[in-house]
Amino acid sequence: MAGILLDVTDPVVGPAKPLPLWMKDRIRDLRDGELLKWEGHFADRSQPALVEKQIPGWLNQAEMVGGAVDLILARAGDGSPGSRVLQMPDIRVRITSDLDESSEVLNGMFEHVEKLFRDELRPRGRELEDLGLNFTREIVAVRVGSFSHQGDVRISVHETPERALVDYWKEKQLTERAISTMPVLAEAARERIMPMLDGFVESWINSKNGKPKLEYGIAATPSSESTFTTGAVSASSVSSVFHVRVVRRLVWMGISGALTRRGEADLAGTIWAKYVHFTPYYDAPKAGVVFDVLEHGQKLKAKYTADEVEGEEVVARGRVEAGQGGVPVLSSVDSGALAGAAQELVGRVSREPNTGFEGVGVLVVVQVSAAGVVDGSFRAIAGLIRGELSRAIEGVVGVLAGRAGDLPVAWNISAVPVEDAGGCGVAGRWWWSRGRGSRWIIIGR
Repeated sequence: MAGILLDVTDPVVGPAKPLPLWMKDRIRDLRDGELLKWEGHFADRSQPALVEKQIPGWLNQAEMVGGAVDLILARAGDGSPGSRVLQMPDIRVRITSDLDESSEVLNGMFEHVEKLFRDELRPRGRELEDLGLNFTREIVAVRVGSFSHQGDVRISVHETPERALVDYWKEKQLTERAISTMPVLAEAARERIMPMLDGFVESWINSKNGKPKLEYGIAATPSSESTFTTGAVSASSVSSVFHVRVVRRLVWMGISGALTRRGEADLAGTIWAKYVHFTPYYDAPKAGVVFDVLEHGQKLKAKYTADEVEGEEVVARGRVEAGQGGVPVLSSVDSGALAGAAQELVGRVSREPNTGFEGVGVLVVVQVSAAGVVDGSFRAIAGLIRGELSRAIEGVVGVLAGRAGDLPVAWNISAVPVEDAGGCGVAGRWWWSRGRGSRWIIIGR
C-alpha cells in the first residue's frame, strides 16, 4: 500500500497530451458564476478585526453575509420529510499576507471570517456544521508590503448547481474548474467529486460482466507539455505540478475511502493500477479537472460523439437542471449563455444580406438521456429553451431596431434530440452551432 501512496504523490505517470479538440468545449464552458463579493483587510492579526474597502455599488459586510445566509437557507430545506436539500453555495475566502499555510495566526484569521456566517445563521435557528457548509480557503503568500495593513481579504459566493450532493453518486461525467490562485479545488468541487468516486467504486464492486474504468485528467492552459515537468521553473508550471498532486491524492482518498467503508480496502491497489487512468492535458482554454466513468469496453472519445459537430463551431452551449418536481430549470449562468447565443445569432444575421428573406430558422440541439427522448423530458426541455431563446432574441432585436439594417421579421426556433449514451447527469444539455439554421421567404402574408 505504501508504494501506491508514493505513486499518488508523483506529479505525472504518463506523458502529457494536448487537450483534444473534441474535449475543448467541455472545458471552455466551465462556469464560475459569482453571486456576491466583498473585500477588505485585517487591521489587527492578534485579535482579528476586519475593515471593509469602500467600493461604490458593492454590498457592505453585513449585507454580503446576510445575502449569503439567505442563499444557504434557501438550499437547506425546511427539515420536513421529503424536503429537498441542495448543495450549499460555494463560499471562498482569500487572504493575502506574508503568512504561510501552516501559520496558526492565519488559521485564526480564516476562523474569524467564517464566524461571521456562523453568527448570522445561529439566530435563524441553524448551525453551520449541521448544514454541511464548507469554506474554501485561498492563501496568497506574498512579500511584506504587497498587501494592506495585516492582510487583504476577499470573500466571494459562487453558484452551485441546483442538485443535491447525493445526485452525484450516479454521475458518469464531471468537469470542475481549478482555482488559479493556488493549487486547490473549491470545497464545492470536492463535495461533488467524492460521491461520484463513491458511485464508481460501488459500480465496480457490483459489476460482474466487465468492470467500469475511471478516466480523469488535469487540463492546464500553457501550450507546452513542459508545464507538467517537475524541473519547470515558471509559475504556471509549478502550479500545474501541484494541481496534479492535489487532484490525484483526492482521487486516491475518494476511492480508498469508499472501499474501506465497504470492507474492501484490499482492492485499492488493483483498482488504482488497472481501472483508474490519469492524463495530464495542456493547451486548454481554461484550467480544469475532467472525470469520466466508462462502462466496460467504452472509449472516452465515444462519449463526446454526440457533442461533436463536424465542420461547425459551437458558439453557445449550456445545461438544464432538474428543478422541484423534476421540472427543467435554467440557472442564471445558463440563462446568460442563452442571452449570449441570441446576441451572436442576431449580430450574425444583421451582418448578412437579408433582402428577400423574411424568416430565419434556428436549430438547437438538445442532449438528453435515452429515456428522456421518449418520456416527455425532451419536449419539456425543448420548450424551455425555445421560450428563453425567443425572448432573448426579441430583446436583442428591440435594441438593434432602426440601426441594424433589414433584420428578419420572423424567427423560428426548433430543437432536435440527441441521445447521450453515457448519461448526462443533469436533465439535459443544449448547444447551438454556427451554420445550424436556415432562411426562408414568407409568401402570401
